[in-house]
Amino acid sequence: MSSVVNKNTKWSMFLKFISPKIPNKRQIEEYRQLFNSVSGKLAPCDSVFISMFDDISQFDFVEDTVVIFYVDILDPAVIDQFNRTLRKHHNKQFYLFHDKAHLDLHINNDNVKFYTVGLGETSINDLLDYADYVNEKNFDTERVGIVLNRLLRNHRCVLLAYLLGTGMDEYCNITAPLINAIKEHRQTDNVDILDLVHWEFYEYSDSIRQGWQRALKNDGIMPTVDAYDPVDQITPKIYDNKNLENFELRLTPIYKNSFVEIVTESEYDYKLFFLTEKYPASQFGKNFPLLHANVNLVNYLRDWGFDMFDDIIDNAYSSEPDPVKRMVMMIESNKHLFVNQVETKKLWIENNHRFEHNIQCVRDLWKSIKSKINQEWMT
Repeated sequence: MSSVVNKNTKWSMFLKFISPKIPNKRQIEEYRQLFNSVSGKLAPCDSVFISMFDDISQFDFVEDTVVIFYVDILDPAVIDQFNRTLRKHHNKQFYLFHDKAHLDLHINNDNVKFYTVGLGETSINDLLDYADYVNEKNFDTERVGIVLNRLLRNHRCVLLAYLLGTGMDEYCNITAPLINAIKEHRQTDNVDILDLVHWEFYEYSDSIRQGWQRALKNDGIMPTVDAYDPVDQITPKIYDNKNLENFELRLTPIYKNSFVEIVTESEYDYKLFFLTEKYPASQFGKNFPLLHANVNLVNYLRDWGFDMFDDIIDNAYSSEPDPVKRMVMMIESNKHLFVNQVETKKLWIENNHRFEHNIQCVRDLWKSIKSKINQEWMT
């Protein structure tokens, strides 16, 4: 078993352990300073800074107080590891610092306190600091919608299959630059798309299967320029975050030719508030957003003051807990935005001034989270 008392750890003061598996993009200086400060204030304590590739249940904790920094994607295995760890060490007090809100809905033991340290993706800062709005649109474009799928997580695979199975590629430019790598990695030619997730597919099974077969043939998928290298590796050996460069060089031309975006966020199966750079990118790109994301994300954003275009978009889908029904509702109740191109372009002309408010909301939310955590732990 791993132990925080380890002579080979990166940092040794207060028994701190920072996993070498954490991508550089998440080891920002602010997180390092906060990790130092929290560990110092709560000393003696065991402190670990881990990623989703570390099994927290395999760590031995010595002190009665344990600090955990986790700024990474969740999956059911990670949630289970956290809950097992908290139950195993029920006599210890845990402090969990993370980049999500409402994490207590999934990790709910009495011996843990939660602190939000970010929005879910550090590359959001790069967009906020340097990205420019896409103010010029091509009103002659034949498809007003876009769906960008660089990394094909399971919920994106199902969305991709449903879109292709229902002919939505007639109205949307759909990208999936890693589809060939996915085929090789997962040998998906022999895998039923319905087996990728443990969902009930109701009457949509046939459409999704048919759409997946189209995807495997690259039928209906836009020849992509929207992704940075490597596009032939599921898990790159070297991870270099190029989201700002990608937005400026590759996404901006796509945004100029679109008005509506199905924003495929990185998480889908949870009740928590979690954002990556994808939503802010859609607002810098000035596209009406449909969020293929965690349940209630639209409602959370609205509560934070974001303009969710409720007068244009039917956002009732976001409250639907069933993952398949939520996806279908999102598309079918807003299909007119893709089909009625003239009306959608007219709506954009009348409302394009509203997108900048949402970018300011992202800035304000980030500042609020940062101010609260710094006031409590950095003073």
